[in-house]
Order: sequence, then C-alpha cells, then structure tokens
Amino acid sequence: MFPRTLIAVFSILILLVTPTAGAGADVVDYYNQLQRQKHLGLDYPLKYKSGRWTTTNRDWNTAIPAIVNIDTGYIFFSDEGTGGGNYDTQIQLYHKADQTPVLAIIENGYNPPYPEDIRVRFFTRVSGRWENDTKWLWPDITLDDFLSAKMTVGDLRALKAINAQVYIKLSKQGTAPIAHLVVNETIARAVCGAQDWIKVANEAPYLHYCQHLRGKIFNKIGTVWDKQHERFNIGKKSHTAALWSDSTNTSSSPPVRADAGFLRKLRALSDDEARSALVIALGKQPSEQTRKTLENIAADTTETGSVRMQAICSLVASASRDSVPVLLRIIEKDIKERRGYWACAIPILGNLGDRSAIPLLKRIANLNQDHLVGMDHMAIEALARLGDEREITLLASKAYIAPVRLAVIEGLARIASVYSSGILIEALQEAEEAEVVDAARRGLRKIGKAAIPALNQALQENRDQKSRSRIKKLISQLQK
Repeated sequence: MFPRTLIAVFSILILLVTPTAGAGADVVDYYNQLQRQKHLGLDYPLKYKSGRWTTTNRDWNTAIPAIVNIDTGYIFFSDEGTGGGNYDTQIQLYHKADQTPVLAIIENGYNPPYPEDIRVRFFTRVSGRWENDTKWLWPDITLDDFLSAKMTVGDLRALKAINAQVYIKLSKQGTAPIAHLVVNETIARAVCGAQDWIKVANEAPYLHYCQHLRGKIFNKIGTVWDKQHERFNIGKKSHTAALWSDSTNTSSSPPVRADAGFLRKLRALSDDEARSALVIALGKQPSEQTRKTLENIAADTTETGSVRMQAICSLVASASRDSVPVLLRIIEKDIKERRGYWACAIPILGNLGDRSAIPLLKRIANLNQDHLVGMDHMAIEALARLGDEREITLLASKAYIAPVRLAVIEGLARIASVYSSGILIEALQEAEEAEVVDAARRGLRKIGKAAIPALNQALQENRDQKSRSRIKKLISQLQK
C-alpha cells in the first residue's frame, strides 16, 4: 500500500440472506456501528457530505470516494494510499431469516493489479454488539477447493509456491459471494517463457503450473446460503475468464504501439538538446501510446545516452506495470555499464507497486559498492515504498544509513508490523529529525496495542527525557 505507501487492506461485506434494505438501520448504519467497535482494524468511517459518500485514510487524512447503494446494501471504496499500492473494501448487507444482520469482512491488499493477502471475517449482531462468527458462517474456501478430483498434493504445493490467492467478490445486486482463484500471470508467463527480467528462487512450481494446471483447474466457485444451518456453503465450480489476467496477453483490445510519426520526427533531428526537448514535451502528454513510445526510446541501445536518459525520466507520468520489464532490463544492464539510467528508473519502480521488481531491488540494496552508493540507496528507498512484511528484515538492517533513514522509517511505519516496534521506538529520540519522529509515531499507532509491551520496556531503559515523554504519550493513546 505508499513516500508512496503500500498500505494494509480492508474489505467489509454485510451479508443479507434476502437482499432487502429492511426496516431500521441500513448498510451504512450497520457498517459504522461495527467500525466504531475498537480493535477490529476498520479504519474507514463513512460520511455523507455535499451530495456524496466518502471515507478517510486516517494515516494520510485523505478523502476517498465511496460507492453506496442503500437499496441493495452494497458499499465499495478503494484506498490507493500515496501510490505504492492499494486495498479495497467491499460491503454487502444481508439478513438472516429472522432479520438478524450479518457483516462479512474481507481485507484485501494488492500486488497491482493482482489481489493478495486476503482475510475473510463475518460478524453477527447479537444484543446490540457484533460478534465474530466467521467459522460458523463461511466455508473457508482455500486453494485446494479449486483443484479437480484427479489432481494431487503436488499440484496444491505448486499453487502455494507461486503465491496463488483466493479473492472473494461481492455482487452489487446482493447475491451470494463468489470466490476467484488469482494467479500472477505476469510472473508466471515470464518465468515459463524464460524472460530475463524476472528471477525467482525456484522455477519448478511455475513450470508445473504452466504445463499442468493453467486452464485445467477451476477458477471460480460460487456460494449458496444454507437456510437450515444459516451459513454459506460451497456451490458450483466453473472455468471462466479470469478476473485478473496478464495484460500483455489480452485479446479484447489491440496492442498499444509506439508513435511511429514521433519516432521519425525524433530521428530527423540531429541536435541532442532539441531531441531531448521533444522527448520532454511528449512526456507531458501521458497516455498508453506515450508510455510505449518512451519505452521504445529508452530501450534503444543505438540511441544517444542523453536522449535515452530523458525518455526514462519522462516515463514517470505514463508508466504502468507494463513498464516493469523494460525498466528491469535497463537497470540490470546499468549495474555493469553505469550510465546513470537507474537514477530515474528505480524511483519509477518504487512507485508502480509491482512486486516483481523486488528481487532486483534487494540485490542492488545489498551491493555495498562505493561506486554504486547512490544506486543502492535509491533501491532501499524504492523497497521502503514497495515492500511489505516480507521485507521488514532487510529494511530494518538499513534503518541506520543516514541518507535513507527517513524513507526506511516511513516504510516500516506503513507496513506497521509488531516486529519493527523496537526500531520505530528508537526513532522517537530527541536527536531525530521531526519527520522521522512523526513517521515513527504513525507506525506505532498503526501497530496499536501490540506495540505497548515494547514501549513499556523502552521506558525502563536509559533514554533521553524527550523520548520518554513521547513514549508515555503513545502508551496513553494506545490504551484508550
């Protein structure tokens, strides 16, 4: 989720067995009741103002538009953070036969555009309070449910190894939830096609998926409401068009091509300064064609270095996840050739939110070579924007490098893992810059009560008075 943050993910569904607006409270009322109940991690209160529904990202105090349909009990909003990733919230209201409302909460983040790290929760309202009834209401659909009877444990292991996900989608019409199998086809196709822009620790599960599973496993599972037992059960399984697929392999629209006219005009100029100015002007007109044209120039090894550099830097406004392979190839070569292209390419990768860039960024972050010091620092900053709990150990090891300290602390604050509490607490010291202290506070508040033991321990150590004051204030805030 950003720095642009990659923030944690929340989806909240409210399930009605018969989708009716019903008498009394509506979907917004019920959601806000649950949202006010502490310790559930529901940080998005809904408000109606100036004719539209909005919620707020509390970390960044940013208004987020929400889709609300009171009649069908449906709500949707998507938090894009500050650009490193996003998470969406779906809400659907259903009632049991006796009109008892049930809220199903699905928290889901993205490795854009693919959803990942999903969590499903269902709550029933009992005596004015919401109780977590997930295990009684939901069938806990997992990867093995998408395999056919003839498939093996080895097939399941392969799906797990390639980080396949189960995504639950709600209907705007109030019908039962549907589970979808999600595979990152961008990485799968690259590994199976032996493309050099991606390196994975183990290619075998990807090859197994491409050769034996793709197109042969179910990718959609419906659910049905069991009136007798008042719970959802697994329903029909099917093979359908995937909700998420490799954008380079879609057939619904023609492929985007570079602007041939612009490239001819560029080649007709002989002065590099004028040619760079032309590239700058193109970059100010962001579009898919602009992206493709700039990528064409950036990847052209016969082009002059200054024009290639300008094309990479101008790509920032049009870049998308489709730009990642081009940028990775450029950076990979730049490690050896040292042309400086990385200075624009790495920040773009950090902002795109595509985790396929992480293996290369990690390698650069750990180079520890004097002549590449700017490059490794920039990679650390990109990882701080792009990474999640899987990168906590690496980020923690870089937290004491002065030029990147703020970026790392901001990254750890965004991820907000209890394992980084100690480092965030150290960043509360009086000698720290105000921005570092603010980021550390934000991260500890986001961790919540789980950070209190580490904060209490810090008070027992010899620390400056300013730090102790900050720690005491945080403890007081978290205990409320």
